[in-house]
Amino acid sequence: MGQLIWETALDVLSILLLMQLAGRTTAGFSSKVFGWGAVIFLFCLFDQTQPYLSGGSSNGIQFSYNEILPVATIPGLIGLLFLTLLINSFVFKRTHVEIIFITMLGFSMYLLLRLFVAAAVDLFAVSTVIVSPLTLLLTAGFYGLVKFKFSAYLSQNLNQFMKLLITAIFIFLLYMILSSANPDSPGIHPFLMEFMVVMVSAILGWLFYEQRRAQVTENRIKAIEKYIPIIDELVAEVRARQHEFSNKLLAISSILQSAEDMETAREQVSMYVDNVKLTDGQHELLNMDHKVIAGFLYTKMKRAEQLKMNLCIERSVPVSDFPCEDHDLIEVLGILIDNAMEACYGGDTITVNMLRYHDRYELTVSNPAEYMDNTRMMQLFKLGYSTKSTHSKDRGYGLYNVQQIAKQYNGKIIARNDQKHGNKLTIGIQF
Repeated sequence: MGQLIWETALDVLSILLLMQLAGRTTAGFSSKVFGWGAVIFLFCLFDQTQPYLSGGSSNGIQFSYNEILPVATIPGLIGLLFLTLLINSFVFKRTHVEIIFITMLGFSMYLLLRLFVAAAVDLFAVSTVIVSPLTLLLTAGFYGLVKFKFSAYLSQNLNQFMKLLITAIFIFLLYMILSSANPDSPGIHPFLMEFMVVMVSAILGWLFYEQRRAQVTENRIKAIEKYIPIIDELVAEVRARQHEFSNKLLAISSILQSAEDMETAREQVSMYVDNVKLTDGQHELLNMDHKVIAGFLYTKMKRAEQLKMNLCIERSVPVSDFPCEDHDLIEVLGILIDNAMEACYGGDTITVNMLRYHDRYELTVSNPAEYMDNTRMMQLFKLGYSTKSTHSKDRGYGLYNVQQIAKQYNGKIIARNDQKHGNKLTIGIQF
């Protein structure tokens, strides 16, 4: 009985990790997640103890690969699927349709890993006692690898083709397991089982990779369609002022010819030049090598003007050198600049800095702020934490998302107090 409890606990923990991975949840190990594990554990344990409670007789299924699932009966299998689906709808913040595919994807990953371990144990004729511990070990390794190296491949919403594929793989794996429970069906050789698991896993991984590439291309096209016309507006604005420039030049020529002395001419010419010259921000945006980012920053610059703030851009490296996708760079800039604007008042200056520090690229946004200790800085990046109103459920996700993007590119978060030129808070990413 003790071994049954131990193995069931390990199996449920493996499923829990994979469900979190499939659901791209940020819940970590909260009370909801512990509740998820407790309910599923009790259900699986209850189903597997039925043979003992009924005196040894059971209608349970006997899996040929050493109890692939943490349940022992067909009704238990059906109950496990529906109970997991129900609990996932409370734990994961997704639509009901997405929850269905998240549940199938999580179980599919578990079944692939479990079948691989079970077939390996059968192939090498070792004790079945190690099946559950080895499954959990393999699951933990897979979870860490995907979470910290390939999380971007699971971060996108599933397209229709991927949903159909996940459904097909899930049904195929269930059929393979249920058919193995039939004593009249021919068994599958362990080596063939290993080969099938590897092939299915490779196909699933390759399709997630292709979906990621397609999503990146789609995001890039959307960014181009949205922000290139905006930078064209800036160019059109400069061109529209060419007629004004011509008139001012004629006026300057008249001033030089009619001025009584040089000092008067200087004052009047300076006044005309101040009125017609481009701002430093306009110069920077027109000379920027990345028109999509330039268009995005132009919208933020206009927003800053409406709020009576100054948005200053200091750049010493080409924007295209930053090793990240356009939509991720736009998201980071948007979050940092919006946070800075909400923390500033009219007349304040917000500085966007892009530079190279040793062999890494830095993107930072600075704004006037009071000194902040390290403890509070760390809290800024926690999920749900916000220095602003807590009435909105969307508060506290911005800097957390910046942190996740930094992890995606193996970057580092920058958060420091800058007191060289007054009290400033600088936040950004080092790629």
